[in-house]
Amino acid sequence: MANSGQEQLDEADTALSEVQSGYRAAMGASPGSVAIPEPANAEVAREIREEFSALYAGVGEAYPGTGAGAVAFLEAGKLQQALGDVEAAVAAYHAGIDSLGENDALRGFFWSRMGSVYEDSGRWSERSEEHTSELQSRETI
Repeated sequence: MANSGQEQLDEADTALSEVQSGYRAAMGASPGSVAIPEPANAEVAREIREEFSALYAGVGEAYPGTGAGAVAFLEAGKLQQALGDVEAAVAAYHAGIDSLGENDALRGFFWSRMGSVYEDSGRWSERSEEHTSELQSRETI
């Protein structure tokens, strides 16, 4: 039997929450704390980010078109960005955009993050080309 729409949204929220809690714990955040500390061991921090980027992407893939799925892709991209993997970050942000409806306001967060990836890596022309392409695809005559 198929889940109702609300059940799927609840499942997506739960899946996202479990990954978020796991990431916070793995990074050493105190329960109830807003701040996520940076582990002293850089290799451990890298491994945690890699692991949880994949887990976040899995939630996004499992729950496309939901707010939780979109946030999961956003978090996956942010972790890839923190790892310095521009291509993986851009791919995660594109997956988030593709998972949402064309008029979904959450798409703006992805475009903003994608801009920050290109800015941080000095790849302004690529961002400009993507932005222009996106705008042209939305034009109506």
